Formats: sequence, C-alpha cells, structure tokens
Amino acid sequence: MLFRYIISLFTIVFLGLLISCSSPQKLLEKGNYEKAYTSALKSLKKGSKNRKDRNTLSKAFNEILKEKESQAKILANTNYVDEWEEAYIIYDELIDDYNRGSLYLNNDYATVMSGIQDQQNVLTMDLAENLHKLGNDSYALYVKNGDKRAAQDAFLQYEKAAYYNPDFPGIDKAMDESYEAGVVRLLIRARAAFSGLSQWDLDRKFQDLERKSKRFLEVYFDKNIATDCSIDFSFDIESNDRIVEGRERYSKEIEDGYTTQRDTSGAEIRVPVYRSVTASVVNRRTERTYVMRSIGETYGNSFCGYKTRRFEQVNVESINEYIIEGDSRAVDRQLDNNQTFRSESIILGELLDKIYYDMEREYF
Repeated sequence: MLFRYIISLFTIVFLGLLISCSSPQKLLEKGNYEKAYTSALKSLKKGSKNRKDRNTLSKAFNEILKEKESQAKILANTNYVDEWEEAYIIYDELIDDYNRGSLYLNNDYATVMSGIQDQQNVLTMDLAENLHKLGNDSYALYVKNGDKRAAQDAFLQYEKAAYYNPDFPGIDKAMDESYEAGVVRLLIRARAAFSGLSQWDLDRKFQDLERKSKRFLEVYFDKNIATDCSIDFSFDIESNDRIVEGRERYSKEIEDGYTTQRDTSGAEIRVPVYRSVTASVVNRRTERTYVMRSIGETYGNSFCGYKTRRFEQVNVESINEYIIEGDSRAVDRQLDNNQTFRSESIILGELLDKIYYDMEREYF
C-alpha cells in the first residue's frame, strides 16, 4: 500500500513539474514566443480568468510582432523577387497570429496591424508588377528563339502575378498566350518487327499513354498532327531452345515368379523368387528463352528533353521429358510426361507489359 502511495505521489509531482515547465509564462521566459502565445491563447479560449495568461499573450505577441515585422522588412527591401515572396508569407503569418488572438489583445494592436496590412498591400502590388515583368522577359526569349521552356517560365511568372493581383491589366491574356506557346506536343508510335504480337495489341497498349498528358504536355498516339517531338518504339523478339540431358539409374529387387517346396510337415508351399532389375531414366530438359527488345528513338526539338533508350525483358521456361531405358519396374517414382510450354501469345503479352512499364517510368 505504501509503495502505491509513493508511486502516486511521484506521478503527481512529475506531472506538476511538467505542466509548470510548459506553462505559457515559462515558455515566454525561455523565449519560445510562438508556443507561449499559442498556449496562453488556448487557456483563454477555455475560459481562463488568469490575468497572467492575458499578459503573457500580449507580451508574446509583441515579441512575435517585432521579430516578424523586422524579418519581412529586411526581405522586402532586397532586389530579389523570391525574397519578397518570403516577406509576403511572413506578413501573412503575422496577420494570422493577430486574427487568432485579437479578441484577447489590447485594442492598440488593431492600429499597428492596419499598418502591417498596408505594408503587405504595397508589397503585393510590387510583386505582381515585377513578376509580370519577369514573365514578359521570358516570353520575349521564347519569341526570339522558340524555346518552349521560356514560354512555360513566362506562364508560371504570370500565374504568380495573378495570384498577388488578379486584376492586373492584361494578365489573363498573357497567361493564355504563354500557356499555349509553352505546351509541348509529343507523338508516340509503336511498331513490331516480328509475328506473334499483333499491331492491334501494341496500339491498344500504347494508346493509353495519351492519358499521360499534363500541364505543358500533350501526348498523342499515332496521330497525323504537327508535334514538337516524337518517340518511335520498335520491338523485336528472339527465342531459342536449349536441350540438356541428364541420366538417373535405378535398381530394385522384384518378385519374379515362385518355386514350390515342402515344409517340415510335408505340405507343398510356394516360395517367391526375387531378382534384381535395373533401368535408366533419361531426363531431356528443354529450356525455352524469349528475349523481347525495344528501342525508343526520339526526334524533335532540344527543349523536349527526351533521349533514345533501349529496353529488354527476358522470359525463361522449361519442361521435362522422361525416357526409360531398361526395366521400368525399377523406377520407383512418378514421371510426368505431359508438360507443355505456355502459349507464346501469353508470354509475349507479359513481356510487353514489363517493357511498357519500363518505358512509362523512363519517359513519364
């Protein structure tokens, strides 16, 4: 009983220490302003009347405000748009922090946060304007050399500009034109140079690649249209049989008739006659190998980024044929002489599936 009391007392003391170490006030003293703010706000939302929680909330937010506003201003005063975007995010976080606890913060912060919002609004306009300019620069590069990657970059810059200012003059038209200019059209063709795999099978398989179309990429299979690049897949198959023979020898004592004798009482009895028989089992093992090879030859503009690749998949199967030489009675195991190879069309279909999977991973 005493042991249980000690354990319970230890648990209570431990939990008390743990709570006190993670209290809003302790977190504030340690400089964990975000955690102190969140912890104090949680207590207040639960109905805490502790004045310390409200004071902690205010002090923590004041530190957060100083730190984040300073960070945002430093980033916003650089010459780099990506750092301006970081500043925008920091302003967003600060505004969110304030909105979460505004009900419990001093009303004086409303004026301060109005100024923060104004700073973010100015930054928003600067971001939209400069991102639009970067988009124009990229689009001009596309017009100059026809590189669709530049048009894609232009679209991405315009898209971000529209995020910051959806009403930026001419932004929708700029996005439409740059996106259309940046779309890469890829043509896929597939041909088999052997019998056993029909063109219909190939078409059915590779037509599914059209579903790989995505942003800036339109995939077409065996269409008569103008494209930027193409991948021509050709297939070949090699098959061969290899026969290997092995031999196993067996011997066995078998009953081979009988003789008659008289027992001690004079009665005539039959006595089995045994003799040894031998046999050899020839195991003729036929190993059939299929090797499917394909090459994806690429053509078109350098901005496509596709490279010629080779693919190969192998299937090996075997069957056994048993031939008994000698007396079959010496062989004491079952021999299966009904083994057959699987259908060639099934094997080729499986190899095609594997090569298709490899191609899909390589190009898409």
